[in-house]
Amino acid sequence: MHVLVVDDDPEFRELIRRMLEPFHAVREAQQGLEALRSMENDRPTLVLLDMSLSDVDGVHVLRQMQLDPDLADIPVIIVSGMDDIHHKVLALEAGANDYLVKPIIREELLARIAVQLRRSSGSLTSTGTQRLPSVSGASLQKNSIIDDRYIVTGVLGKGGMGIVYEAIQIQLGRPVAIKVLREGTRRKVHRAKRLEREAQIVGSLGHAHICQVYDMGNLEDGSPYVVMEKLEGQSLAKRLAERGSLPFVDVLVIMEHLLLALEAAHRNSVIHRDIKPANVFICRDAAGKLCAKVLDFGMARLLWTARETDPSLALGTPVYMAPEQLMNYNVTFAADIYSSGITLYQMLTGQPPFVGNNLREVAKHILRGKLPDVRTFRPDIPADLVTVLSKSTALLVENRYTSARHFRHELYAVGKKLKLARNLMKDSRPWWKKLV
Repeated sequence: MHVLVVDDDPEFRELIRRMLEPFHAVREAQQGLEALRSMENDRPTLVLLDMSLSDVDGVHVLRQMQLDPDLADIPVIIVSGMDDIHHKVLALEAGANDYLVKPIIREELLARIAVQLRRSSGSLTSTGTQRLPSVSGASLQKNSIIDDRYIVTGVLGKGGMGIVYEAIQIQLGRPVAIKVLREGTRRKVHRAKRLEREAQIVGSLGHAHICQVYDMGNLEDGSPYVVMEKLEGQSLAKRLAERGSLPFVDVLVIMEHLLLALEAAHRNSVIHRDIKPANVFICRDAAGKLCAKVLDFGMARLLWTARETDPSLALGTPVYMAPEQLMNYNVTFAADIYSSGITLYQMLTGQPPFVGNNLREVAKHILRGKLPDVRTFRPDIPADLVTVLSKSTALLVENRYTSARHFRHELYAVGKKLKLARNLMKDSRPWWKKLV
């Protein structure tokens, strides 16, 4: 599938190619008769046609297309420098679907193309082949159009519950990530409603260290989707797999950003319930500095509840779960503190503290309440940091930090002793005056 650009100005054709190629394959024709021959040999998905050509005009091309059953239903957008009503009416009466006046604005062009492709996506060509990928959760693919607003450009990743697609928001030209529930899960209405509710919660937080949610909706087959901020970088889990333990300065910065995100969430009565390296994304901020963002807020409870009845939905892992969460007791903010502490342990050592062949083995280790000595794996860890780690992962809730802010304050003190505090955010007031 491709867009055919018909214009006798090579510079304009190149401009259109640069606008479209991130989203569409592009072919070019300089003259009208050349364009008709090209369409007969390789049917385009859509045609961008100039009104003034060197051999025949755009109206002639439109009329010839209408006479050919194999070409008559191809969407055509006139792109012309003529802004008078006479030429617009002439083109539309000859079969044009839309009319754009030069100079072209990229976002408007993409939006108009998206609308035309969406309108024609349900029909088939005379040869029985589909013009546009079906807009359904099971078959989204490159160039699929979602709600006339998003163009799918690829797949970013797949999980037990859903697939995350790379896409472009047409009107803004903004890269986004779109999560769509897998076919096997979208039929469960309560899960779709939970996804929507959690997306609304995350969208309301609006924090620099939480992956933002922009939009939500349903595909034509009913599959719910959520539109999120597209991040460039890698998950903390992948970074740890590649590098093992991290330098102290990176550990402190990542933990600071993680805890800042949890502070914002806890202030809004949101418990993450699934903090782990796979849900922390490492990227760079606008200044090029190391930045961490928390993903998948609020989903862990859904996943944990589903674990007993549908193991295929269990995206999380019990290694990072607080003891009270494993025992199905009341889960509070303290569970996020514990999971953050286990994540801290893995950043310091390159491995999680507990391993096992099944949930029972892992739970047995966790409920003993004692982590393996972190300095066995990394002797240079200072005693103050060991103390912070131990307090954050205490077996009993009452022995842990009372808030994410308290936890962050203690890590800042460690960074100050290590002369790394310049990389962290300094608090002007003591933590106990700023409790969540």
